[in-house]
Amino acid sequence: MPSHAGTDNRILNGRLIWSGLRRILLLQLAAGAVASSAAAWWQGPVIAAGVAYGIGFSMLNAFWLAQRMDRASRLDRANSQRVVYAGAVQRFLFLLLALFAAYRLGLHLLAVAAGMLVAQMAIFVYALSGASESVQDQGELKD
Repeated sequence: MPSHAGTDNRILNGRLIWSGLRRILLLQLAAGAVASSAAAWWQGPVIAAGVAYGIGFSMLNAFWLAQRMDRASRLDRANSQRVVYAGAVQRFLFLLLALFAAYRLGLHLLAVAAGMLVAQMAIFVYALSGASESVQDQGELKD
């Protein structure tokens, strides 16, 4: 009777990817609301729009990355690498297109970059919290 352990691991990996993505998107959304509000109060609506645009772009980018990783987790090694690398190229091209669109819309590109930075910081915070939980679960970190 054939074993389905590989299939079960792929399904589990897919679920972990999507549950992690939900947390990341919520963190990015919260950080984006705070950053956009602060930018609106401090610098005005044009800067706030740029920050929001950068955060929105980063959220969409995180979603696309999760889709690629989920798809790659279902493939063999050679095909999964191809899927991941093709996704990286597509996301890079999308970044260039998004920055050009932001420029054409009259958004301040430094504000767009600041929004992207805030979103990446949210992912970093998520990664650090997950890493510390993982270490605590293994009993390597003592209070």
